Amino acid sequence: MIQFSLTGLRMTAEDFIDQCEKKGLQLFPWTPGIIRAVVHQNITQDDILAAANIITESLMPSSLKKSVGGE
Repeated sequence: MIQFSLTGLRMTAEDFIDQCEKKGLQLFPWTPGIIRAVVHQNITQDDILAAANIITESLMPSSLKKSVGGE
């Protein structure tokens, strides 16, 4: 299980989770501002890398996404 904080970011946990879910990654709010991710036994290294990319993209400001060819 992995837990991380969104404290200090300009995004609510709910918005972050929604962004990740739209890209296929399910995360759970644990406590206010804390996100919980559970890695199941059938998850591969490639799955972990894909999840890390989704998390990174979801935290990136939309203005930066446009400048690097994203959404």
